[in-house]
Amino acid sequence: MPKHDRTIQKSRRYSAPLEDQLHSPAALQNLPDPPAQCTQSNDLGCKHEISDDLLSQKEAITHLRAFLSFMKEEMREIFARHQLLRSCEAGTIAFQDLWHLFMAGDLVVTDDESNPKIYRVSILPAGDPFSSRKPVEKIKLRSDGSHKQVESVYKAESISVLNVDLFYFDFDGQNFGPVETRFTVVSYEGEKNITDLPLYPIRFRKDAGALQTKILQRGANFCELSKIAHREYNGLSVVEPEEQIDSQVIVDVSLAYRKHPEHAPRFGLKSWIEDDSRIVTEACGVPGCTDCFKDRGGFMFDDHRIDRQRTVNIIKANESLLRTISDSDELTEDLLLLLPNRVYGFVLRSRRWYFLDIDNIHPIQHHSERFQALILPQGVARLVEGLVQTHGPRDKPLLAGSESERDHQIDLVRGKGKELIILLHGAPGVGKTSTAECVADYTHRPLFPITCGDIGETAKEVEHNLEQNFHLAHRWGCVLLLDEADVFL
Repeated sequence: MPKHDRTIQKSRRYSAPLEDQLHSPAALQNLPDPPAQCTQSNDLGCKHEISDDLLSQKEAITHLRAFLSFMKEEMREIFARHQLLRSCEAGTIAFQDLWHLFMAGDLVVTDDESNPKIYRVSILPAGDPFSSRKPVEKIKLRSDGSHKQVESVYKAESISVLNVDLFYFDFDGQNFGPVETRFTVVSYEGEKNITDLPLYPIRFRKDAGALQTKILQRGANFCELSKIAHREYNGLSVVEPEEQIDSQVIVDVSLAYRKHPEHAPRFGLKSWIEDDSRIVTEACGVPGCTDCFKDRGGFMFDDHRIDRQRTVNIIKANESLLRTISDSDELTEDLLLLLPNRVYGFVLRSRRWYFLDIDNIHPIQHHSERFQALILPQGVARLVEGLVQTHGPRDKPLLAGSESERDHQIDLVRGKGKELIILLHGAPGVGKTSTAECVADYTHRPLFPITCGDIGETAKEVEHNLEQNFHLAHRWGCVLLLDEADVFL
């Protein structure tokens, strides 16, 4: 620390815009020249009077020039490190330098190579030296041996962290919008490769272009799945505990969040940088110094207003990224990059809701010829096929209340004869379930199997569960298979 200058008798306060320049080294490089004293005079005195405000600005600029000279000399290594990290030329980084790495508005990526996710930094990361300290009591003994608390001081914790506030885009069943999240980087010893960090700016990836192309496609798939979709899923579920799933699924985000509102995304960027009194109450540490306490009541300069204003400016400059959007066609590439890697879907085989990895969701491969391969009594196969063909067209599942469903009426009385009920009976192994599967495959509809365990035991349970399952089957245009129905007879 340089020798403390005791000749300075008071603190210097700077008014806008000079106050903001204290927080912008680039702005300090282009300070205006201080106003010169007027040398023109006549019998009436000076023709150009210099106001007190102008003289104050002149003094402020002089102080800022001195401050800039001090920063260039004493903070040369910090500025060089900052420039190095912002230019992507650095390969490793120490924990105490992480705050150089992230800036509001940066695109960052997680270190999950199998399924990386992209976020955008929303708020400047909180990670200055005092943020990793905790208060402890400073105790002084009285003459009688008792003790009292004198003051609180700050002592470094054994573990410190860097919090980076981020946002991504999600879909709540009706609209797309920004969602806040926070990523925490735990302190570590020495230096790490930047690409080994759990979160780092995407500009440090050598394959950044290819990765963004891949995630753009994933974002397009997410938009397609924002509507009700019948798909095949092969892979692990997303949320712990992971489960292996090999089944047809229904992606119905709107219904999923109505049934499980606790998982629905909350739109908006509501968090702001919270003032940390540990930062602004730290004294300069120079023995005998009283200058820090004269005009500020013992506080160092509080620059949280500057940090908050930077965040506000970034949000204003990116308003298009922060508004809610109802039509997926309005999503730009910048927003497609921020869409999640998972959707909420209903697994038909287990009749449960899961978060599903978009990369493991595939189109259904229908095999209509399987219907012809069924071994059934003579005429039965043609009868079932004729009933199915008469009941509905062979296309994608009909959604409840859709135009196609309303138009496809075969009775003069509207609403009559809309369902087709087929009773399949016989000994185990004769092909009852296979027939239902082939009908679903032939008509390109989901097969929704339910068993006695899904129905319940009491009359009240049976009525409620049947109503729920019939509602889902009707909404998704399913072939509903009530297996082992004789249990209820």
